[in-house]
Amino acid sequence: MPVGILPPLASSTLDLPPGSYIYSVIETSDGYAIISSDDSLRVFDGAAMKLRPGGCIERTHAGVTCLKTLDDEGNILATAGRDGSARCWDMRNGKQAAEYRAVKDAPLLSLECSHQRKSLVAGTELCNSQACVITWDVRNPTSPQLQYVESHNDDITEVQYHPAQPNLLLSGSTDGLVNIYDTTISDEEDALYQVINHGSSIHHAGFLSDLDIYALSHDETLSIHQLANPGEDTEEPSPTVFGDLREKLGCGYAVDVLRSSQGARIGVGSHR
Repeated sequence: MPVGILPPLASSTLDLPPGSYIYSVIETSDGYAIISSDDSLRVFDGAAMKLRPGGCIERTHAGVTCLKTLDDEGNILATAGRDGSARCWDMRNGKQAAEYRAVKDAPLLSLECSHQRKSLVAGTELCNSQACVITWDVRNPTSPQLQYVESHNDDITEVQYHPAQPNLLLSGSTDGLVNIYDTTISDEEDALYQVINHGSSIHHAGFLSDLDIYALSHDETLSIHQLANPGEDTEEPSPTVFGDLREKLGCGYAVDVLRSSQGARIGVGSHR
């Protein structure tokens, strides 16, 4: 696998306090947004590398963890936190637009949003011997639409919708499993569409295409699996196992697998 080093084109502190860490960067329709260790949400112009006017919300959560866009225009951003809440922010006025709370305020570690499905999904930390995948209709913050509470037995680090089949939802966990659910089915056992055992703690997982699923672990191992078709009585194909990416790519860690129009790319880094 060839490795290319990307040179920085520009840099900025974005007025973050000294010593802050950036947890997540996402692209919006007219720039970028970040969350950081000071629990702030900041929206900035990518060309000028400057905060947009009114583009800083200083206290999103007590321990922010996730950031996603909720609408196609990037006006509504969603965050989740260790305080057990997911919140939507209207960046046109800098105000909170909605709040969704996990049962017993379980810390939220992963987040997915779908404007098309009018859906917000979160995965919780293992809390009181339970890790939950929770979905809300964004129009009804007061009550979860679905909760899957038995399919994982450790922290849920990833949730993601299928790109073409709106009923299919993926979750990944530090228990080593990647699960696919049919969200049209409320009974959890019946809703469990496919279970992939990666064998080690899931850092990231997701759909690379309509049929391909990747699993990337905290020990930097990568595998590619095929989405099952329950209507076909055939044996599931063996996964493509890449093993430890640090050995193959000469890197210190793997960040994530990224989709693009040119195919999938693996983001890696070094501690040096």
